[in-house]
Amino acid sequence: VALLFLSIVPPTKEIAKRAGLLARTRTKRNQRQDLLIAATALELGMPLITKNVRDFARVRGLVVKDKP
Repeated sequence: VALLFLSIVPPTKEIAKRAGLLARTRTKRNQRQDLLIAATALELGMPLITKNVRDFARVRGLVVKDKP
């Protein structure tokens, strides 16, 4: 499956705030990068497509899809 559309989304204050809130409720398993990725998807209202479903599965409200 080829990516037909790709956008680079710079972190915003809203994304950073959401990542900070996620950090308060997450375990050590989640790295800062993962929290920023999850926060970005949540703020944009988009699903997160990843091969690393396990690390994102417990983020409340985040739709995670396994990359084929």
